[in-house]
Amino acid sequence: MSFWAFVGPVIKNLNVFAGACAVHDLVFDQKTLKIHNNRGYEVGSLRRDDDGMRLYMDTDRKWSELARQIGEDGGKLLQTYTRGIVDQQVNEMGGLIYNEEQLEDGTIRLHVNVGGI
Repeated sequence: MSFWAFVGPVIKNLNVFAGACAVHDLVFDQKTLKIHNNRGYEVGSLRRDDDGMRLYMDTDRKWSELARQIGEDGGKLLQTYTRGIVDQQVNEMGGLIYNEEQLEDGTIRLHVNVGGI
């Protein structure tokens, strides 16, 4: 049985989101806000909820290819998106990510130097 739901944080930068989708072999159409797999099937979309644009997808791992690919909560895709936003903001501030650690739980810890601090 499918269970469609909003997952993850508000998506504010569609270009970074499209890049995150590409990393996971997904195609994001910025005009329709739909996400397609590499065979052209629609597997999710961005939709507006009370807070803004959020990922809307089938979260049932048994039925949803997308849930199996990026996690039931969209975690892998949303982590890639968040990393893209951090990279962009650090770059805009003239900073440098000088170390990255992947923790056992999948969390990424970044060490950032901005402005010579």
